[in-house]
Amino acid sequence: MDMAVEKVQQLHGSVANFTHVRLFGPEMDSCETIADWCDFYLARWYYSYQDRQNRIPVFIWPACMESSKVRLLAAAWNTLFITTAGSDMAIRERGKGPTWISMSFASIPGYVRLYLSLLHTFRWSSVFVVIDEASLGFYLESSAAFVKTVENMAKNVTLTLRRVSSLKSPDLDAILQDFRKVSRVFIFFGHAPILRRILVKAALSNMTNGDFVYIATQVIPIRATGNFTWKYGDADDQIAKEAFRSLILVDQYYAAWSLRPSVFELAAEIQKREVNQYNLTITPMDAIVRELVVSNQSSLLRDGATLAQYFFNKTFDTAAGSIYIDSYGQRLMDAAVMRYDGENVVPRPIFYQDAQTLNMQHIANWTWNGLLNYFPPDKPLCGFSGDQCLGYSVLIGWHIFATTGGP
Repeated sequence: MDMAVEKVQQLHGSVANFTHVRLFGPEMDSCETIADWCDFYLARWYYSYQDRQNRIPVFIWPACMESSKVRLLAAAWNTLFITTAGSDMAIRERGKGPTWISMSFASIPGYVRLYLSLLHTFRWSSVFVVIDEASLGFYLESSAAFVKTVENMAKNVTLTLRRVSSLKSPDLDAILQDFRKVSRVFIFFGHAPILRRILVKAALSNMTNGDFVYIATQVIPIRATGNFTWKYGDADDQIAKEAFRSLILVDQYYAAWSLRPSVFELAAEIQKREVNQYNLTITPMDAIVRELVVSNQSSLLRDGATLAQYFFNKTFDTAAGSIYIDSYGQRLMDAAVMRYDGENVVPRPIFYQDAQTLNMQHIANWTWNGLLNYFPPDKPLCGFSGDQCLGYSVLIGWHIFATTGGP
């Protein structure tokens, strides 16, 4: 944040003086605490700061769990409200948050669309969903959005839900047995360590033999969500490596922008300042300020609702890549479907989803159980209990169909 304000002050200091104030310190150490106290701290600051007539406030919050409160205050004061880290589908209720813009890298609508594209492309209509309620808010929000979207838009898809807490040692064997009875497609919303435990358990139960597919999401590689890889340096590494061949990982798509010199320069500066994480949310704001000042419409900087609309349906080129804001004021990220293959610790992308069109494109071939560009069906040919086979000739026919284009 310090770096962002310095940049804007450098560019537009002749027009206005840009400063920032931290409303609270390290005592607000959890999302729950921030949500409980956000309105108090924000109102206390707003009604106490001096020279309000000559200042234009902008509220920048992490969107941990506080957005539903802050959006109402920002709307009442007609003040631009920017969230940076978390993602909240409530931003689409524009009537309750007309001044709200999200710059979050965690693009829930994009991920949900990608999940739906996978279900449609591979004709999966029976899906087993496990939600770890002890995981970050993103996973709870995205799972709720996914379930709601499937119920409203994909009525041919049947979801079987299980909610667990990784803090309470859930019975993973029982969960896997329930999964085996109703589907072959397992979607997990949660952190990496419990996902790896699930896959290891699945391998020991012969449920990573190519007949089952597991899907998970990595938002951003940070300590809180764990390491989405098979290699932990423990006794389960070999089992996990083979099990991860049955995993599809949904992640951001890191394109050529990640190799820009500006990205490395930015990272070096962040490290120098000993900041844990920095978000370039002010760069689009810089572009909007420049646009309004040049067009002699700087008075609109005081109109939060109108100012927010200047962000809609625009792409901003920043030091760390392009940022696209949709018609709801929500940032959408390019996303990818990734696969672990062989000895690789890091998965490689096989599908790409453009942030603006939300279309899923095939960008690389893969093999699954020796078959090219193939994922297993959600329902086994012989039924979940193995008693519905019609005969050997049907099995041969299915295998040939699979090898020539997938299910």
